[in-house]
Amino acid sequence: MRFRACKLSGLRLKYQLGRSYRQAKNQREAIGWYRQAAEHGYAPAQAALGYMYESGEGTPQSYRNAAFWYGKAADQGMAAAQYNLGVMYLRGKGLTTNLTEALFWFRKAAEQGNKEAQEFVRKLTAEAAGAAPREPSRPNISSDRSQSERAIAQCSSKGLAQDCELAARYRPDDAQLIYRLARAYESDSNLPAAVTQYRKAAEKGHASAQHSLAAMYESGRGVPPDMAKAISWYRKSADQGNADSQYALGIMYESGRGVPRDSLAAYDWMQKSAKQGNDKAVAWTKRVAAIVEGQQSVAETASKGMAYANTQETSWKLALTKGDTPDQDGISVVSVQENEQGAVAEVTGSCRGGNVMFSAEIVDRKGKPAIKLPLQVDKAGAVGLHAITRINEEAPAFGPLFREGTFNNKLNLVTLFRKNPTVAETLVSGSLYAATLLSQTWRVYVQLETSMGSMLIKIPIYDANVQKMIKSCS
Repeated sequence: MRFRACKLSGLRLKYQLGRSYRQAKNQREAIGWYRQAAEHGYAPAQAALGYMYESGEGTPQSYRNAAFWYGKAADQGMAAAQYNLGVMYLRGKGLTTNLTEALFWFRKAAEQGNKEAQEFVRKLTAEAAGAAPREPSRPNISSDRSQSERAIAQCSSKGLAQDCELAARYRPDDAQLIYRLARAYESDSNLPAAVTQYRKAAEKGHASAQHSLAAMYESGRGVPPDMAKAISWYRKSADQGNADSQYALGIMYESGRGVPRDSLAAYDWMQKSAKQGNDKAVAWTKRVAAIVEGQQSVAETASKGMAYANTQETSWKLALTKGDTPDQDGISVVSVQENEQGAVAEVTGSCRGGNVMFSAEIVDRKGKPAIKLPLQVDKAGAVGLHAITRINEEAPAFGPLFREGTFNNKLNLVTLFRKNPTVAETLVSGSLYAATLLSQTWRVYVQLETSMGSMLIKIPIYDANVQKMIKSCS
């Protein structure tokens, strides 16, 4: 009893604060204090809040919100609220016109001495030609089962607020009906009423209502934004297996919104949601799996590349590449490689539009381009030059035929693309072997036949200087 007395005292104080702010013409503060008391069941505050919604005082006018709060206070026996609710049923303000309901509430208020209600009772009774209107059935009265069942069926099928309001009165402890009423209010943009009903259903353990209430707190719709409350309700819903709440928690842990960033927690919630068929969670897990697979592939490529670079089969030096303008200057790498017969390849790696290209000039030991590359003839009879290229540990492969007259002793050997190249990009590169990804390449071999024997050019992608050049391209 002492706890209840303290609680009522606190609610009465909030109500009185609301009255004081209203008298001081500070309606926004007044509504805030009224709401705090009304949402905890204090009837005078519920009636006052209903009046402010009806009159549009300090808030956009909303007859539906007004009827909702009048109904709350009327159910607790407040004569003024009962009278006002009767008027709203009589005039169809925020509710469907219903003379039976109107007369019921006018009688309730008249029994408590409300003069205006007594006048309406006399008038409506006279208009009914002496036939006293039958009182509508109230919650938990089994004598009008057909009406209650009809309201419940209509609420379940159509989800209209007027049907769900009546259904919820017949079954005030039915969390599913309360949830449907909340959805109806939200659909009608009656957000404060929606929040109140979502909270009632959520507190009864309804997982979907918990999710909806969390979403309202997260977005600040109908209530001030409160991430702590949003996360709390999402978690309660998710723990019951609600896939949408599990997805929402996954996003929050991934982004660090309202919680510390935690990739493992994000993945765990997304997995739970995806297993239940949530499309967004399924797409997320597939995307993450692809990223992880790609990262593992890149890590494996780098490991092999560094191991090969450490063999130091070739040496590479950094050089400055002069562009047409100073802002086009860049870094290149150069390696001089020679075969036993004295053919020399001056290999250069440089940036080309964000991608990496390696080219070579075949010369003799004096540095003169005196070597005439032998031409081959393909099956179609075309004359040109073939090179054998080997990427990583793949089998050696012939590159395309470079027709006679399209090259001299300077050749583009390979282009490493940062993303999958189009056919046009491959052709424009002009390389003997072009279609390979930089992220998947750790070694390139190119073999050419020259007039001074076979020349094998080796390109270690993870050589320290080669990597410096590559990073300068990004």
